[in-house]
Amino acid sequence: MKNLLLSILVVCMIGLMIPNVSAVPNIPAGAGFLGDEHEHASLLVRIFGDKFDFGVPSYQIKSSWIHFEESDGNTIHRHASGVALGYLFDTLNIGINNECYIFPDGRQFCTNDDYSLKYYINHQPVSSINDYVIKDGDRILITFGNETPEQIEKQLLELDSQIGTSHDFLYPATIEDQPVSVTEDSTEEISDTGHWYVTIFIFIIPIAAVIIIVILIKKVKQKNKEIKQADSRIAKQKKHLGLIDK
Repeated sequence: MKNLLLSILVVCMIGLMIPNVSAVPNIPAGAGFLGDEHEHASLLVRIFGDKFDFGVPSYQIKSSWIHFEESDGNTIHRHASGVALGYLFDTLNIGINNECYIFPDGRQFCTNDDYSLKYYINHQPVSSINDYVIKDGDRILITFGNETPEQIEKQLLELDSQIGTSHDFLYPATIEDQPVSVTEDSTEEISDTGHWYVTIFIFIIPIAAVIIIVILIKKVKQKNKEIKQADSRIAKQKKHLGLIDK
């Protein structure tokens, strides 16, 4: 009974030391293993023609999973599979949806009769970008105002030009403009690698620890039994030789 209680105590201590990965804060929903991918996309945001500057310190590296870095406000760096653009803007305290672009200070720029919020991915208009997972070479335009088609085209060309000026931007030469459909297949690229690590930490290691403890307990019991048997043989020999009083 004493050994059983000791085993339970040891297993509980091991369980406390092993991190509960699912409870770790700030992990994006549906994200893979941090570092399993490294993708780049170019971003341009213009509100009434003014460029939104993500290069200032308050918007740099707010998350390890997806961010801007090195004072470059044009290039998004995604460091894990399955991390959508909506999570990036959440970390920047910027609200985006199919109607509004909301600044951290609460100012809202929402579609109305005179002005509209528009999203483009690789020159193609889309209704929302929240669930979109960027791929290498993507170009994302967010624009608010009453722009003419010519003005939109000018912004798209400006976005294209950022690719050659952004720091460490990786742009595949074979990428061509394709119509973009934001679907489950295009927004969820979840890596199973992270899930395997969770399984190992939460299940396999504690089971292995229990097996090791049981084996050690059996060895200790066997050793104690052998010691008692040896003591008993020695006592009998001493008694036989008359070294122990009857």
